[in-house]
Amino acid sequence: MDERLLAGVDLCADYTQIAYYSMRKAGPIALSRDADDGERLIPTRLALRKAKHEWIIGDDILSAIEEDESDVEEVPDFLKAIVANEEITVDGEKYESSHLLQIYLRRLLNVLRTFDKYVEIGYIVFTSDIAGETFSTILRDALHRIKIEKDRYSFVSHEEAFISYVIHEKRDIWQNDVIKFELDDKALHSERLTIINNLTPMAAAIERRDFSDITVEMIEADREKAAGSFLTLASLCIDKHDISTIFAVGRGFLTDFADRKLADLSTGRHVFRGQNLYVSGACELALLRSRNEDEKYIYFDEDRVRSGISILTYVDGKEREAVLIHPATLWYEASSELDLIVSDVEELTIQIKDFITKKTERRFISLTGLENDEGNFVRLRVEASFKDRNTCEITVKDMGFGTFVPTTNRIYELTLCKK
Repeated sequence: MDERLLAGVDLCADYTQIAYYSMRKAGPIALSRDADDGERLIPTRLALRKAKHEWIIGDDILSAIEEDESDVEEVPDFLKAIVANEEITVDGEKYESSHLLQIYLRRLLNVLRTFDKYVEIGYIVFTSDIAGETFSTILRDALHRIKIEKDRYSFVSHEEAFISYVIHEKRDIWQNDVIKFELDDKALHSERLTIINNLTPMAAAIERRDFSDITVEMIEADREKAAGSFLTLASLCIDKHDISTIFAVGRGFLTDFADRKLADLSTGRHVFRGQNLYVSGACELALLRSRNEDEKYIYFDEDRVRSGISILTYVDGKEREAVLIHPATLWYEASSELDLIVSDVEELTIQIKDFITKKTERRFISLTGLENDEGNFVRLRVEASFKDRNTCEITVKDMGFGTFVPTTNRIYELTLCKK
């Protein structure tokens, strides 16, 4: 194992997967509590063994129930209960959602320590089929409880983990469009990924289509009919597009019901079936972000900010840019704080640059009343965060300058709204 562990976690309502990045093999390695588990799937379940007040997860719950069902109290629909963000009662005691998620994550991360009990997590990327502001906040609070702070982790959607996985594969995999068919507990959906590789960084776009025609229940009832329906829908998705690769993921593809139909679609294309796509993509992102390297692509969805926001400053007479918000950041995770030491400055210049149109706008924050005339230095704390995707709030606080220049306690604010 590497001394500084880089990991990915795919946390879904039915199963969880965990992987670490192997420097020796130059790629992600999926882990499991059971060496015989080829798909490395850990059921996303949490329960309490009441007699010992011992929390257990995954398949350990089944074993405990076999021993003494009356001693086991499970949190029903664990991840859905967490996202509801309400108090959850277990064995007569009430728990916050973030507390129970912290308990689950602590035991999940112990899977890593079965391989090396002294390992320390350097950076970890979480992905989930449940993405959004609420879950992001609960996850942040849960990780804070186990002393994993924001500089050591990030949270991405399945779409971003999908893109990360594909773009780290060989170029012929994504030379043309890539299509993913996912059959989860609800129904089949497809996502067609297009990568525009003549930009720096590259741009990624995903087109999604949902199909209620095929469900897990339908497959169980009539495999042949389900396979035929899948081939028809898949052909419609592929028609009129140049497709390099097809992926088939999700619980519905754990069986081989569609293997022969996938083979029919494989002429001139790569075809893969498996469950490690998202956790592997998250692991690749962990490596990249741990090194503070620029990502190879920019992906925009409805939850990402389109514009980068920065402060323009002058050092030795030359203009410098201090970044507050990077474009394509999830708006509910887009926040920053930095300190500036200024002298003889009457205003701050805020620059907003749209990544798509390249249009640049400048706004100004007047520092009226700030005692930083020539010869006096003042430390300003600049904080930026988003109220929603299109509304960024910037706050500037006068922090003074040690014992030499006391603070005026002034606060300056600017709200940026994108129509």
